[in-house]
Amino acid sequence: MNIAEHQGWVSVPMTLPPEIDRLAREVVALGNGERRAPRMAEIKSEYGPLTARAVGERAKSMLKEQGS
Repeated sequence: MNIAEHQGWVSVPMTLPPEIDRLAREVVALGNGERRAPRMAEIKSEYGPLTARAVGERAKSMLKEQGS
């Protein structure tokens, strides 16, 4: 449960910038974790840790969507 839901606030879906979505698709296309890790490290050094985290979270959600 996120903090907004816990506090009873209305949760508004956040739209990700297209760049994060593009990078996440690129990471997912790499296949297994061994091939993804170096690219994630490059993203972190190039764009910063917050962007890398957002890309990682988006990639995870894409993988979940593919699995279902």
